[in-house]
Amino acid sequence: MTAVELAKLAGKYKGRTKKYTDKHAGMAHELELYATGGNTVKGISEINANKYFSVIS
Repeated sequence: MTAVELAKLAGKYKGRTKKYTDKHAGMAHELELYATGGNTVKGISEINANKYFSVIS
């Protein structure tokens, strides 16, 4: 067994935390936009890129 497998058995290794979960507000909004059918994935990514760059500048 590897060290990681042994640590998992002991309950000490849980792996990397997930970046996006069900509670992530931005991801929920993006899924909502996609589900309505009026936006493409590319369009949603452009919306988010504009939000990101407006915060930085």
